[in-house]
Parts: sequence; C-alpha cells; structure tokens
Amino acid sequence: MQELDYWCWENESGVSEPFNVSALEAVGPYEEFNVDLEKEIFEPFFASLQLKRVSPDVLARIERQRQEACLKHKEYFDRKGKGWVEGDFPDHRRALRLLKSCGYDVEVPPHDGQVLEPNLNNLYR
Repeated sequence: MQELDYWCWENESGVSEPFNVSALEAVGPYEEFNVDLEKEIFEPFFASLQLKRVSPDVLARIERQRQEACLKHKEYFDRKGKGWVEGDFPDHRRALRLLKSCGYDVEVPPHDGQVLEPNLNNLYR
C-alpha cells in the first residue's frame, strides 16, 4: 500500500480552515504501484490553490509550534497510554496516527472501515 497525507493547519497562508489531503493506492502482493501519487494527485491539487507565500520567519515559528505540540502529545501518550484525541478508537489509532505524523516510530493499526458514530462506538476514553 502506498499512502501520502498532507495537512495544512495554519492560517498564515490565507487558509481559514485546516484541511487534509490524502491519496492511497493499494496493490496486490508482488504488484508494482501504478501511480505516482505526488505527481498525479498532489502537485495538480496544490498548483490549483491560491495561497499566500509565507515568510521564512513565520514558517520557522510554525515549525517550532508543531514540534512543541508533537512533544506534548508524545509526553501525554507516554504518561496516559492514550492520546488526548476525543472520541478515539479503542486501539488509539487516531492518537498513533498523529504521533506517526510527528515523526515518531509507532505502529498505526490499519484502517478497517470502522466509522465513529456519536455515542455508539467511541465511548472509550
């Protein structure tokens, strides 16, 4: 499986709402990937956006804030055994996915098609 995931969560570039762009290609055993997700999906998508350029100083500040948030999340996860993500799955896949996106070497459970529904399967906290 080949998966690319981009998050835009800052508002300096003119984006008022955080957004996520994901692309996934699954192939059978011993098969080759057929699509360059970066070239075929992401480059055209991001080229179509009109975002303001952000100064290097602002980018450095945003990266520091991201690293601080990742460190806090990792410390909380290590202390509590789960993330602070509200309504996470019992296997903590959202918290683990966040840790993985922060660069930590964690195993993220595969997506099994479960969908969180209010007050049904997300009661575990």
